[in-house]
Amino acid sequence: MQTEFIKLAVIFIVIMVMVLVKLKLRDAMIAAILLTVILFGIPLGDAAKLMIQSVYEKDTLLVVGSFILVTFLQRIMENRKLLERAETALQRLSGDRRMVCVIAPVIIGFLPSAGAVNICGAIVDKATGKDLDVEEKTFVTSYYRHISESFSPTYNAILLALSITAVSTGQFVLFMAPMVVVLLVLGYVFYLRKLSKGYEASEDEMIDKKEEFKQLLYCFWPLVLCIVLVIALNLSVIKVLPFIIVLSIIVYRLSLKEVLDFAKTSVEWRIIFNTIILMMFKNILTYTGAIGKLPDLFAGSAIPQFAAFGIIMFLGTIISGANSMIVLLIPLAFASIPHAGAGLLVYLMALSYAAMQISPTHICLAIITEYFRVSWGQLMKKTIPVIVVFVVILTGYYVLLSGFGI
Repeated sequence: MQTEFIKLAVIFIVIMVMVLVKLKLRDAMIAAILLTVILFGIPLGDAAKLMIQSVYEKDTLLVVGSFILVTFLQRIMENRKLLERAETALQRLSGDRRMVCVIAPVIIGFLPSAGAVNICGAIVDKATGKDLDVEEKTFVTSYYRHISESFSPTYNAILLALSITAVSTGQFVLFMAPMVVVLLVLGYVFYLRKLSKGYEASEDEMIDKKEEFKQLLYCFWPLVLCIVLVIALNLSVIKVLPFIIVLSIIVYRLSLKEVLDFAKTSVEWRIIFNTIILMMFKNILTYTGAIGKLPDLFAGSAIPQFAAFGIIMFLGTIISGANSMIVLLIPLAFASIPHAGAGLLVYLMALSYAAMQISPTHICLAIITEYFRVSWGQLMKKTIPVIVVFVVILTGYYVLLSGFGI
């Protein structure tokens, strides 16, 4: 097992070094695929088969399809200046552009689609202006857009974890809530407090809160309706979005030329290619079986059992993504730790969430760094300090919960 762990460490270090010297994440992933094939001795035929399957497998098609559909919706919103109008309405309702940078991404974050991060990016960019640098804008966009992903049952990872434990959705959301508050506060303390409140009404300007709310609803209804349908009907985003887009075409009165133009510009081949490369790496790494053997590394160690599982969840998620680690590790952790319950699930899922914010295999990070034209390493420079503080607070929170038998 030690040998396999060293191989995984080498692969991860190579990825880190390549992105830190500002090479494209795509190039780092290609190098990681080749290195994985060589180090684990994967037959070339099997490797080629896995890579070809990665292009047309269900998960890849769902990610790419939902990205194209969300981008199409974004084109409509940009063309009708809905994002600008929504940002102004939020400012006038809250009187604080810092709240715009929190509320809009968190709401949009309930939409489980990688492409939605670009909608958040446009709003954050407009709200912050020149008061945050491009690296900080990238962090704020990515960070707040993903907070919903830490607890919302609109995400497959949460549903998957709940399905393999006896913890109810209500329990999980209730005990995750304090950590959600911590996430919201940390983003503010590290970066958003740099912003002034921003919009303030002049003495002779009267703001009609009711009208501003109507304006916000007019701008955001496609996203809100999509979120409601996904949650209420338990549908995937890719099934809901075509209906939302057709309604938007009617409501916003798009011409045939506009529809065709938006359809053309919604297919961003660079991002689609990056997505496919990431899926190839995930599948080849899963094929090795090395992630599933990580628990053996801590067998007999002096590290507390919950911490050992936490380390494995965190490192494994960085390397291979959340879903694979949820399936591999959570049943084992619940079987190994006496009286495991909501506290342990919150601990492991929050660690998985935190790890995804610094994972080079996280598709959203690839998309948002492309949007703001920064490197993955630049984003990590802003993200890692926040995640370290969060993990420390989370560990203390789990110890507290376990002390109460939760």
